[in-house]
Amino acid sequence: MSKTILVCDFLSHATMHLPFNSGYLACMRQAFPDDTILFCGKSDHTTNLYASGQPIEHVNFDGCLTYAAPPGKSLHNPLTGTKAAKQALRDLLSHLKAKDIPTDFRFVAILGLDANLMRVFRTKWPNHSPSPVHYILHDSFGAAYEWRSRNPLYRYFDFKSEVQKPFPENHKLVVLEQALIAPIKKTYPKITADLIAFDHPMKEDERLHSPVENHIDKAKDPHLKVGFLGFCSKNKGFVDFLSVAEACTNPLIDFYAIGQQDQTLSHLDTSPLTCPPAEHPLSRTNFIDLAQQMDLILLPLSGKYRFISSGTMVDAISLLKPVVTIDNPVKDYIDRHIGPIGPDLKSHQEMIDYFNTIRVADILTALPQWQGNLQSEQKRRDISQLSEQYRRFLA
Repeated sequence: MSKTILVCDFLSHATMHLPFNSGYLACMRQAFPDDTILFCGKSDHTTNLYASGQPIEHVNFDGCLTYAAPPGKSLHNPLTGTKAAKQALRDLLSHLKAKDIPTDFRFVAILGLDANLMRVFRTKWPNHSPSPVHYILHDSFGAAYEWRSRNPLYRYFDFKSEVQKPFPENHKLVVLEQALIAPIKKTYPKITADLIAFDHPMKEDERLHSPVENHIDKAKDPHLKVGFLGFCSKNKGFVDFLSVAEACTNPLIDFYAIGQQDQTLSHLDTSPLTCPPAEHPLSRTNFIDLAQQMDLILLPLSGKYRFISSGTMVDAISLLKPVVTIDNPVKDYIDRHIGPIGPDLKSHQEMIDYFNTIRVADILTALPQWQGNLQSEQKRRDISQLSEQYRRFLA
């Protein structure tokens, strides 16, 4: 029997998490082809998601959600945050009622949430609907790793505490990437709710099914192009990327920053880069075009990415680009279960040494294996595979 699936993102604005949200909706569309899917989000994000080009036909988009602290207040304050989250839930329920949408959903998926929203949905949603709730933990664990208040009251109500409290039986925590389940369980041993793994989907319209002809096959251009993908911030690893470029003495290596400059890092000297960060956001088309020209993707991601599915890692997989990184659970998982998708390096110094000594012949020798394994990883993230995986969650 067909039902309605409610998908909510209270946090994303503009183009934030656009590739994942569109991929998730495409998976749900294929997993439950007869269901109605209603996506509720902030108006600017919903508009961009609708226009994203991902094949998500027959999804109803509604930019009805609001969730914010009053002026001068912070959502980190649990009193302010809880009040704002309760109001967001009331507004959502009122909107559904006004639209004559019953709350007996197949399930509710919350793609963007914080501790306040998790607390309110965990405790208040069962009063309004028996529907299962899936908390899609896109970057929540990483944000909690990055910063925590010293205030005992704030800590009791923050994400690290909330996620380890009891949940209703049909409320599930959905972790992006099978590879992250183990480090999360180790760091959060008191979690009692079901942890479900769902690998970050690719944008099917951007996926390369076979490697493009590589420019390093041409004797006229023996240089290796090494790219950094995404927002050029410290957390994404841009400072480490720049330091590798500064320390590299190999004349055959060119470093490219493919993403927007974080203005807090605008003081850094980017002269070692062949292509410095852009002053303004790149269009998705421009981003993909530049990324396709790279030979290797260098992602020296920060510690918080032990708990986050990196969209740039998924971009590299989609484009069949070998990845250079260290201590990253997702790459380590792929290396173990499928095969290496890039060199095996253990430290920042090893990255510097690698680029200082690498030869074009070394890359040409390794590329077929790396790209073959990337193709296998692509198949594991195929929409049909992920949609079947999600159907089994509800079996």
